[in-house]
Amino acid sequence: MRRRVVITGMGGVTALGEDWPIIRARMAAGETAVRRIAEWERYDGLNTRLAAPIDGFDVSHRYDRKRLRTMGAVSRMAVYASERAVIDAGLNEDPCLTGGRTGIAYGSSFGSPEPVLGFAEMMTRRQGLLALENWLTRVEADDQPELHSLATGIRRDQEAVTAGLALPYHSGAMEGNVNKIKMIKRQMYGRASFALLRKRVIFHPA
Repeated sequence: MRRRVVITGMGGVTALGEDWPIIRARMAAGETAVRRIAEWERYDGLNTRLAAPIDGFDVSHRYDRKRLRTMGAVSRMAVYASERAVIDAGLNEDPCLTGGRTGIAYGSSFGSPEPVLGFAEMMTRRQGLLALENWLTRVEADDQPELHSLATGIRRDQEAVTAGLALPYHSGAMEGNVNKIKMIKRQMYGRASFALLRKRVIFHPA
């Protein structure tokens, strides 16, 4: 029997609004919130200057300080949008949400352009010896919980990370093969024996 997925509620945090009827009406009217971001001129290698920023977003009145300390800007928007979808579906008081079998999954980025771009520049320009310590100090002082966990991980093995950001040697070829094997494994999951999986890995084009 096939499982069916039914969308019963929607929520969002967008530059056109947070309510679907309002967003739909503004889109139908030809409105756009996309604009040129002059502040991005300082980022070397960023090929776009267009975005639809969300101005004035604030959820400090909805969540306590303890929760907000562990949530970056993107996390706050995602949680708030999820709450609106649950309310729109009429499930905010439903016992299924408190039974431990319901969860929400979503993809997000760090939402902190300057530190992320700074780390990317270290990787592409191999500036680890000169810039990593300063980058870690800035990130640790910044209010970005997602990046704090990254900085903590780097601190545990900083010498190795510094070498990786400074030396020309890398494990890219090996990682590429690992990803290829994972892709084949997931394609064949539950449908093939190990012998067939082995042949697919060996004879798969590089």
